[in-house]
Amino acid sequence: AAAAATMSTATPASTSVPAPTPPQAAAVSEDATASGARGGTAPGGKGTIRVDLDRVDRLVDMVGELVITEATLTQLCRELDSRTQRRMIAALKGLSAHSRKLQDAVMAIRMQPVKSIFARMPRMVRDLAGRLGKTVELSMAGEATEVDKTIIEELADPLTHMIRNALDHGIERPEDRRAAGKPECGTVFLSAENKGGRIVIRVEDDGRGIDRPRVLAKARALGLVAADAAPSDDEIDALLFAPGFSTSESVTDVSGRGVGMDVVQRNIQSLGGRVTVQSEPGRGTRWTMTLPLTLAVLDGMLVRVGTELYVIPLANILESTRPKASDVHEVVGSGTVVFLRGDWLPLVRMAEVFQLPGAEHDPSRGIVVRVETDTAGVIGLVVDELLGQQQVVVKPIEQNFTHVRGVAATTILGNGRVCLILDLDDCVAMARDRRHALPDAASATVPTLPPRAAA
Repeated sequence: AAAAATMSTATPASTSVPAPTPPQAAAVSEDATASGARGGTAPGGKGTIRVDLDRVDRLVDMVGELVITEATLTQLCRELDSRTQRRMIAALKGLSAHSRKLQDAVMAIRMQPVKSIFARMPRMVRDLAGRLGKTVELSMAGEATEVDKTIIEELADPLTHMIRNALDHGIERPEDRRAAGKPECGTVFLSAENKGGRIVIRVEDDGRGIDRPRVLAKARALGLVAADAAPSDDEIDALLFAPGFSTSESVTDVSGRGVGMDVVQRNIQSLGGRVTVQSEPGRGTRWTMTLPLTLAVLDGMLVRVGTELYVIPLANILESTRPKASDVHEVVGSGTVVFLRGDWLPLVRMAEVFQLPGAEHDPSRGIVVRVETDTAGVIGLVVDELLGQQQVVVKPIEQNFTHVRGVAATTILGNGRVCLILDLDDCVAMARDRRHALPDAASATVPTLPPRAAA
C-alpha cells in the first residue's frame, strides 16, 4: 500500500498547512533589483522597500564600529579630571542610548522568521516517507520565531539532515510500530523558540530511539572506540557526529554515505551554536540546536583571569558570588564543587582551562560566575574579577586565524585590545580533557560530600 505523510503546523492533531503569509514590511530580500532598491505598497497600505543584503551588512558593520568607538570614548573619559569627566559621562549616556536604539533598529532589519526554512520541510517529509514506505505526520511550532538572516541561510542543510535522519533511522515501518503497540503513523515534531537570548530549534520523533549497542559495535569496527572500552550512553550518542559514521547496512540516496550528522555539527558550530541529542530506546530521539539570535553584537560580561581578559555572554549568566571557603569541596578523582543556594554546583577554574600563570585558583578568593550551558547544565566559572557589563562587537576568529578551543569569537575593547569571547561548552570539555572533570549530577550528591542543610 502506498505510504502517506501528513503535516500540521499547530498541534499534532491538526492536519492543515496554512498558506504562506506575505513578507513583513521590514523583511529584507536578496532578489533586489540591480539598482539596489525598489518601492512598493503592501496589501495593508504600508510602504515597503527591497534592499540588497550587502547594503544591510555594511550598515551592520558601521553600527559595530560605532559601538567600538563608544567604548573607546568611555575608556578615555576615565583619564579626564573629575569635573570634565562628569560632563563627558552625561554626554556618553545619551550617546549610548541612541547607539543602542540604532543597533536594535538595524538588527530588526536583519531578523526574519524561521518560517521560510520550515515551509520547505512538509514536502520533503511527504516525499521521503513515501519512498521509505512509512506513514509520518510532521508537526511544526514557532515558525514566527525570528533569527538573523545569515543564520537562517545556514539552517537549511542541518535541518534537512536531521529530519531525513529521523525518518530513515528513527520512525519505524507501520507493521513494526503496530507490533510495538504504537500508532501506525509516526510523528516528527519541529519547533523553534527564543530562550535566554538564543534560538533553540528541536527535531523530535517518536520512533525507536538510538540503538546504542549497534552504534557501539559499528564504532568499534571502524576503530573509533577501543575493544575494551566501556563508553557511557552520552559518549555513544556523540559517536553519531563522527565523520563518515553511519549505521546503515547499504548505501542509498537517503543514508549510508557517512555524510550527515557531522555536517550538522560542523555547520552549527561555525555559527557559534551547539547541537545535542537525547534518546530513549523505544520512545524516540530529540535533536536540539542552540544558536545565537545574531552574529553581529552581543551583551557580555568582561572578566579578568590572571592578566588576561575574557567576555562571557550575558545571556548565559545567572548570577555571580564569592563563596565561603567552607562551602568549597573537592570530589576525589572528579573535580571541585561549591555549595550554593542549597545545592552543589560543579566548578570550572578558568585558570586551569587556559593554563594561565598567576591567576586565582581558590574560589573563595575569586569570583564564581554561575552560568547555564547546553551540554553540562548549570556550572560555576572561577574567575579573578568582574570588570563590568558592556556591549561587544562579535568578530569571528576563524576568518582571520583558525579555530581555538574554548573561544567562540573575538571582540575589540575600547582601548584597542583584542578580547576573546568564551565558548562555555567548549571550556567544560577542555576542563574534562585536562582531568579537571566536572562531577556528574549523581556525583554531586554522593556521600563523600558533607551533608548540608538547604539554604
